[in-house]
Amino acid sequence: MRRGREGSEFVRLFYHQPRSEPLVVLVLLDLSGSMTGFERPLLEFLHARLRVDRALSVYGFSTRLTRLTRALKHSNIDRALSETAAATPDRGGGTRIAAALQRLWDRERARAQSALVLISDGLDAGGGTAVFDRWVKRWHGLTHGRFHWWNPLGVAAPETLSAASARTLAAHTLYEAPRNFRELSAAWRRLQESPRYNDRRK
Repeated sequence: MRRGREGSEFVRLFYHQPRSEPLVVLVLLDLSGSMTGFERPLLEFLHARLRVDRALSVYGFSTRLTRLTRALKHSNIDRALSETAAATPDRGGGTRIAAALQRLWDRERARAQSALVLISDGLDAGGGTAVFDRWVKRWHGLTHGRFHWWNPLGVAAPETLSAASARTLAAHTLYEAPRNFRELSAAWRRLQESPRYNDRRK
Protein backbone atom coordinates (compact mmCIF):
# COMPACT_ATOMS: atom_id res chain seq x y z
CA MET A 1 0.00 0.00 0.00
CA ARG A 2 1.42 3.37 -1.02
CA ARG A 3 1.39 6.36 1.32
CA GLY A 4 1.44 9.92 0.01
CA ARG A 5 1.20 13.39 1.40
CA GLU A 6 -2.59 13.09 1.80
CA GLY A 7 -2.49 9.75 3.62
CA SER A 8 -2.68 6.17 2.48
CA GLU A 9 -4.24 5.13 -0.80
CA PHE A 10 -6.73 3.01 1.15
CA VAL A 11 -8.01 6.00 3.14
CA ARG A 12 -8.39 8.13 0.02
CA LEU A 13 -10.30 5.38 -1.76
CA PHE A 14 -12.57 4.85 1.25
CA TYR A 15 -13.64 8.46 1.50
CA HIS A 16 -14.31 8.72 -2.23
CA GLN A 17 -16.65 5.74 -2.40
CA PRO A 18 -20.32 6.55 -3.14
CA ARG A 19 -22.24 6.06 0.10
CA SER A 20 -26.00 5.97 0.55
CA GLU A 21 -27.59 7.84 3.40
CA PRO A 22 -30.05 5.72 5.38
CA LEU A 23 -33.70 6.02 4.56
CA VAL A 24 -35.43 7.82 7.41
CA VAL A 25 -38.74 6.20 8.28
CA LEU A 26 -41.47 8.36 9.80
CA VAL A 27 -44.36 6.46 11.38
CA LEU A 28 -47.65 8.24 11.98
CA LEU A 29 -49.79 6.09 14.28
CA ASP A 30 -53.54 6.67 14.61
CA LEU A 31 -54.56 6.57 18.30
CA SER A 32 -58.16 7.70 17.77
CA GLY A 33 -61.24 5.96 19.09
CA SER A 34 -61.75 3.92 15.92
CA MET A 35 -58.35 2.28 16.50
CA THR A 36 -59.17 1.11 20.02
CA GLY A 37 -57.90 -2.41 20.52
CA PHE A 38 -55.15 -2.05 17.91
CA GLU A 39 -52.93 0.57 19.52
CA ARG A 40 -51.19 -1.64 22.11
CA PRO A 41 -49.92 -4.35 19.69
CA LEU A 42 -48.90 -1.63 17.23
CA LEU A 43 -46.99 0.26 19.92
CA GLU A 44 -45.32 -3.00 20.99
CA PHE A 45 -44.24 -3.59 17.39
CA LEU A 46 -42.82 -0.06 17.07
CA HIS A 47 -41.08 -0.44 20.44
CA ALA A 48 -39.33 -3.53 19.07
CA ARG A 49 -38.38 -1.75 15.83
CA LEU A 50 -36.85 1.19 17.69
CA ARG A 51 -34.45 -1.21 19.40
CA VAL A 52 -32.78 -1.90 16.05
CA ASP A 53 -33.73 0.93 13.66
CA ARG A 54 -31.96 4.18 14.48
CA ALA A 55 -33.42 6.07 11.50
CA LEU A 56 -36.99 5.71 12.78
CA SER A 57 -39.21 8.43 14.23
CA VAL A 58 -42.64 7.65 15.65
CA TYR A 59 -45.52 10.08 16.05
CA GLY A 60 -48.99 9.43 17.42
CA PHE A 61 -52.15 11.38 16.78
CA SER A 62 -55.84 11.61 17.43
CA THR A 63 -56.79 15.27 17.61
CA ARG A 64 -53.18 16.45 17.98
CA LEU A 65 -49.70 15.27 16.97
CA THR A 66 -47.26 13.92 19.58
CA ARG A 67 -43.73 12.63 19.07
CA LEU A 68 -43.43 9.21 20.73
CA THR A 69 -39.90 8.16 19.80
CA ARG A 70 -38.28 8.95 23.14
CA ALA A 71 -41.01 7.29 25.20
CA LEU A 72 -40.89 4.13 23.09
CA LYS A 73 -37.11 3.85 23.37
CA HIS A 74 -37.32 2.70 26.99
CA SER A 75 -36.09 -0.87 27.16
CA ASN A 76 -38.94 -1.82 29.51
CA ILE A 77 -42.10 -2.20 27.43
CA ASP A 78 -44.47 -1.42 30.33
CA ARG A 79 -42.67 1.84 31.08
CA ALA A 80 -42.61 2.71 27.38
CA LEU A 81 -46.36 2.19 27.08
CA SER A 82 -47.02 4.09 30.30
CA GLU A 83 -45.05 7.11 29.11
CA THR A 84 -46.73 6.93 25.71
CA ALA A 85 -50.15 6.98 27.36
CA ALA A 86 -49.17 9.94 29.53
CA ALA A 87 -47.96 11.87 26.47
CA THR A 88 -51.18 11.35 24.51
CA PRO A 89 -54.18 12.56 26.53
CA ASP A 90 -56.10 12.97 23.26
CA ARG A 91 -55.99 9.25 22.44
CA GLY A 92 -59.41 7.74 21.88
CA GLY A 93 -60.72 10.98 20.41
CA GLY A 94 -61.50 11.98 16.84
CA THR A 95 -59.39 11.13 13.80
CA ARG A 96 -57.60 14.22 12.45
CA ILE A 97 -55.36 12.72 9.77
CA ALA A 98 -55.08 15.86 7.64
CA ALA A 99 -54.15 18.00 10.65
CA ALA A 100 -51.55 15.44 11.72
CA LEU A 101 -50.03 15.37 8.22
CA GLN A 102 -49.84 19.18 8.24
CA ARG A 103 -48.14 19.31 11.66
CA LEU A 104 -45.77 16.54 10.68
CA TRP A 105 -44.89 18.52 7.54
CA ASP A 106 -43.96 21.50 9.70
CA ARG A 107 -41.63 19.31 11.77
CA GLU A 108 -40.16 16.90 9.25
CA ARG A 109 -40.37 18.29 5.71
CA ALA A 110 -36.62 19.03 5.68
CA ARG A 111 -35.97 15.27 5.82
CA ALA A 112 -36.70 14.71 2.15
CA GLN A 113 -34.89 11.36 2.02
CA SER A 114 -37.61 9.60 3.95
CA ALA A 115 -40.54 7.23 3.84
CA LEU A 116 -43.81 7.86 5.65
CA VAL A 117 -45.91 5.05 7.12
CA LEU A 118 -49.44 5.98 8.16
CA ILE A 119 -50.96 3.29 10.37
CA SER A 120 -54.68 4.02 10.44
CA ASP A 121 -58.12 2.96 9.31
CA GLY A 122 -58.00 6.00 7.02
CA LEU A 123 -61.26 7.53 8.22
CA ASP A 124 -60.49 11.23 8.59
CA ALA A 125 -62.89 13.40 10.58
CA GLY A 126 -61.06 16.65 9.96
CA GLY A 127 -61.23 19.69 7.74
CA GLY A 128 -62.80 18.47 4.53
CA THR A 129 -61.86 16.66 1.35
CA ALA A 130 -59.82 19.46 -0.27
CA VAL A 131 -57.58 19.91 2.77
CA PHE A 132 -57.11 16.16 3.15
CA ASP A 133 -56.26 15.72 -0.55
CA ARG A 134 -53.70 18.54 -0.43
CA TRP A 135 -51.71 17.09 2.47
CA VAL A 136 -51.79 13.52 1.17
CA LYS A 137 -50.47 14.69 -2.21
CA ARG A 138 -47.78 16.86 -0.58
CA TRP A 139 -46.43 13.91 1.38
CA HIS A 140 -46.63 11.67 -1.67
CA GLY A 141 -44.41 14.16 -3.51
CA LEU A 142 -41.97 14.78 -0.66
CA THR A 143 -41.34 11.07 -0.13
CA HIS A 144 -41.03 10.38 -3.88
CA GLY A 145 -43.97 8.03 -3.68
CA ARG A 146 -42.77 6.25 -0.53
CA PHE A 147 -45.93 7.08 1.36
CA HIS A 148 -47.27 3.86 2.87
CA TRP A 149 -50.70 3.25 4.37
CA TRP A 150 -51.01 0.26 6.67
CA ASN A 151 -54.58 -0.54 7.70
CA PRO A 152 -54.73 -2.98 10.63
CA LEU A 153 -58.46 -3.51 10.05
CA GLY A 154 -57.48 -5.83 7.21
CA VAL A 155 -59.50 -4.26 4.40
CA ALA A 156 -58.29 -5.95 1.21
CA ALA A 157 -59.55 -3.34 -1.29
CA PRO A 158 -59.39 0.18 0.24
CA GLU A 159 -60.67 1.82 -2.94
CA THR A 160 -64.06 0.26 -2.21
CA LEU A 161 -64.42 2.07 1.13
CA SER A 162 -67.13 4.71 1.22
CA ALA A 163 -65.06 7.37 3.05
CA ALA A 164 -63.52 9.94 0.70
CA SER A 165 -60.37 10.06 2.84
CA ALA A 166 -59.80 6.32 2.42
CA ARG A 167 -60.22 6.56 -1.35
CA THR A 168 -57.72 9.43 -1.50
CA LEU A 169 -55.20 7.47 0.52
CA ALA A 170 -55.72 4.40 -1.67
CA ALA A 171 -54.90 6.49 -4.76
CA HIS A 172 -51.70 8.06 -3.41
CA THR A 173 -50.11 5.52 -1.07
CA LEU A 174 -48.61 2.04 -1.06
CA TYR A 175 -51.31 0.05 0.71
CA GLU A 176 -50.99 -2.96 2.99
CA ALA A 177 -53.32 -4.51 5.54
CA PRO A 178 -51.09 -6.21 8.15
CA ARG A 179 -53.27 -7.90 10.78
CA ASN A 180 -50.69 -9.37 13.16
CA PHE A 181 -47.05 -9.12 14.26
CA ARG A 182 -45.85 -11.49 11.55
CA GLU A 183 -47.53 -9.50 8.78
CA LEU A 184 -46.25 -6.22 10.27
CA SER A 185 -42.72 -7.61 10.24
CA ALA A 186 -43.10 -8.72 6.62
CA ALA A 187 -44.39 -5.27 5.62
CA TRP A 188 -41.44 -3.67 7.40
CA ARG A 189 -38.98 -5.88 5.56
CA ARG A 190 -40.50 -4.90 2.23
CA LEU A 191 -40.23 -1.23 3.17
CA GLN A 192 -36.59 -1.60 4.20
CA GLU A 193 -35.76 -3.44 0.99
CA SER A 194 -36.97 -0.54 -1.13
CA PRO A 195 -34.07 0.95 -3.12
CA ARG A 196 -32.50 4.06 -1.60
CA TYR A 197 -32.51 7.27 -3.58
CA ASN A 198 -30.57 10.56 -3.63
CA ASP A 199 -27.25 8.78 -3.09
CA ARG A 200 -24.53 11.34 -2.33
CA ARG A 201 -20.80 11.28 -1.99
CA LYS A 202 -19.59 12.41 1.42
